[in-house]
Amino acid sequence: MALPKISYPTFDVHLTSLNKKVKFRPFLVKEEKLLLMAKEAEDLSSLLDTVKQIINNCCLDEKVDIENLPLFDLEMIFIHLRLRSVGETLELTYKCENVVEEERCGNSMAFEVDLNKVEVIVPIDHTNKIMISEEIGMMLKYPSISISSSIASRVDTLENILDLIYEHLDYVFDDSSKYEAGSVTKEEFYDFLGSLSLDQLEGFKAFFSTLPYVQTSKEVTCSKCSFNHTIVVKGIDDFFG
Repeated sequence: MALPKISYPTFDVHLTSLNKKVKFRPFLVKEEKLLLMAKEAEDLSSLLDTVKQIINNCCLDEKVDIENLPLFDLEMIFIHLRLRSVGETLELTYKCENVVEEERCGNSMAFEVDLNKVEVIVPIDHTNKIMISEEIGMMLKYPSISISSSIASRVDTLENILDLIYEHLDYVFDDSSKYEAGSVTKEEFYDFLGSLSLDQLEGFKAFFSTLPYVQTSKEVTCSKCSFNHTIVVKGIDDFFG
């Protein structure tokens, strides 16, 4: 006789990049085992791959392409999964860096983070709609998790910036038409980018250098030296690494 099927609750998470709510289930024992194995490996790449696998398992909307979601959406999804599956708080540790009489305090402090207070922070003036002139602009796609870690090192040269723009082009538009990325050859697009002024290029640099991120903060007083800390917890490595 077949064993009964276990039902589980579902919940919605708002995805900033898609501007819509997506339905998920909590992670189960099998996902918890995957996460424990990834944390024991002490490797951020392995942790991110495991997080992506767990999110894929728990996503109930087949139309959502988890592989191409940006890092900040994946981090927010995982925080909601942790909140619904394990609990609303997460215990972390922080080493006091306050200097007392020319010596670093070094006291290790345990503190709790309320996962309900974690937010996706979108920097002021950040946009993926880049206007080149009053009539012409581009919509850019957000970097996927697989290349997010390399973005910072790729905005240092003109060639790298042009490559990033090409890789993340959604479409070009003007007053009357929309030119999808797939309808333009790489050569045509690079010729188009070559006609930009250096000032116009700054809008693209700003997009890649001000990407949204997941963050919360906690006020903690050191039990040894009484220094008041504002501890910022940012990104999945701070939360779960």
